[in-house]
Amino acid sequence: MESEATASQELPPGWAVARFDEIYDIIGGGTPSTKNKAYWEGDIPWVSSSDILGPREIVPRRFITKEAVDNSATNLVPEGSIIVVTRVGLGKVAIAPVPICFSQDSQALIPKIELIDTDYALYYLSIATQEFKQVSRGTTIEGVTKKQLASMTMPIPPLAEQRRIVAKIGLIFEYANQAEKNIILTKQKNAFFLPTILAAATTGELTCGWRRGRHLNNASNLIDRIGRERNEAWHQGSGKVSAQHYPAPQNLESDDLPLLPIEWAWASLDQLVKEGRPIVYGVIKPGPSIEGGVPIVKVNNIVDGAPINVSSLDRCSPERAGKFPRSTLSEGDLVISKDGSIGRVGLVPKELTGGNVTQHVMKVTPHSLIHGPYLMRALQSPFIQKWLRGRTKGVALQGVNVEDFRKIPIPIPPHEEQLEIARRLDALIDFSQDINSQVGRSLRRLKSTRQSVLIRAFEGKLVPQDPNDEPVSVLLDRVRAERIKGRKRSGTKGRQKQLLVAPMEA
Repeated sequence: MESEATASQELPPGWAVARFDEIYDIIGGGTPSTKNKAYWEGDIPWVSSSDILGPREIVPRRFITKEAVDNSATNLVPEGSIIVVTRVGLGKVAIAPVPICFSQDSQALIPKIELIDTDYALYYLSIATQEFKQVSRGTTIEGVTKKQLASMTMPIPPLAEQRRIVAKIGLIFEYANQAEKNIILTKQKNAFFLPTILAAATTGELTCGWRRGRHLNNASNLIDRIGRERNEAWHQGSGKVSAQHYPAPQNLESDDLPLLPIEWAWASLDQLVKEGRPIVYGVIKPGPSIEGGVPIVKVNNIVDGAPINVSSLDRCSPERAGKFPRSTLSEGDLVISKDGSIGRVGLVPKELTGGNVTQHVMKVTPHSLIHGPYLMRALQSPFIQKWLRGRTKGVALQGVNVEDFRKIPIPIPPHEEQLEIARRLDALIDFSQDINSQVGRSLRRLKSTRQSVLIRAFEGKLVPQDPNDEPVSVLLDRVRAERIKGRKRSGTKGRQKQLLVAPMEA
């Protein structure tokens, strides 16, 4: 199997191409019987693919005895052997830091002669092994056979040039790794940006300068007006005498609420919804999705702070959805997850009008005096998310009950300031998302750069050739001559294992 890095290329003078089985002894692994506990009480490290954490990081978790080695398919290979995972964990490559045994999911490469710099081989394998999955012939488990590994080829420069290549790659990768650290740090800092600006927005800090010099109607007057309009609408719709008792909204729990600007006020979520559109959860057991049914919002359909993607929704039968008319959705409604992933908030777009929600999602219809996008951002704020976590109940499926949802304390600014806050937050969130996009592009470019550097290295284009370097073909011809003579290792299976590595001291 010819690697993409060696296919159809002209090599520089002094280079050669060799099959892996020409330059390495390829040794398979195995697992001693787990029924014999004594096998697993030794001091010889035995690893599986899950113990390989990086090219130079193998962390053995199990240790076996010499008897386990002698009586199983595993082999003890010397320090510096290259372990290549060819089944579960396909494509991992690492250098053995000590003499080590390994499972049947890997093969070990042991140099036949001092022809290949270990770091050079490791860099090459990091590219070549990515092709494993394309040629994998496994069924339930992807895998590459020992024969396929043996037939892989490697471009080999003179040993001195290999070391120059390794030094150049190391220098470039050092810069790339530092750049990657800086990019990831930017991503981590950006993760704190959204909660920070939401906290500033819902405490008045974001618009502190904007308020200065403006004559704003106090938010407490707005909340009183909502209450009066709801009361009047309820009486008009009830058709009963005005003495009929008006069902007041849930009271605000005012303990430990932060101070707000003088023009702002606290209100319970229940005080801010449209009359006749109560805060409710939706369809219980909506059943399987049916074509042409009523679109229904589940918890996993809510992307926090974004409009609901209607095309991703399951459809409930109209008959089933019709049994829950109070949770029917309208454009501008908010949906909030109440169970499981608690506190996700989404906005209902026009095309979702007439849809519904499940019993794990709350529907909130803001009053016309409350700007829906501001209310959505307020519900996302750190203070309210913490408040919800403090009301979580349940074990198998944690959730917040309806009455607590109705009591959520919401900081309300004057209506004009709600609009300004929503506008500023949209701009800042777009900025934050642009940063994340740039971070993603930068990380992809770094990965591509590393790949390009390696490809150029194995094409002989990364460092200049030195005509004084001894051509690799001399040593390689000797290896091939010995192979033609058919010299093989002799002795029993146990004897072969003793030849792989010197006996360990007791």
